[in-house]
Amino acid sequence: MLEKQGCKFISFQDAIVSKVFKAKYFLNVDFLDAKLGHNPSFVWHSIFASQSVIKEGVKCRIGNGNSIAIWKQPWLRRNDHPYVSTAPPGD
Repeated sequence: MLEKQGCKFISFQDAIVSKVFKAKYFLNVDFLDAKLGHNPSFVWHSIFASQSVIKEGVKCRIGNGNSIAIWKQPWLRRNDHPYVSTAPPGD
């Protein structure tokens, strides 16, 4: 059930519960990049514990691609080197 709430933070970012947790615990990042932080509530600590499980099986919707950081996120399935190694356009 906690994993489901973590998925809702990703899928339903406009929901009031998502906005409240985001404002308190992961204001400048998304749920998958959130840190546990200092003095977390029991609820946040429990939901945060599901983050690693979600990361293993997560699929994302690309949309228009404006918020995708291909060079900063692990896109490849290789455990030894999961990051794209080609230079970004304009470099």
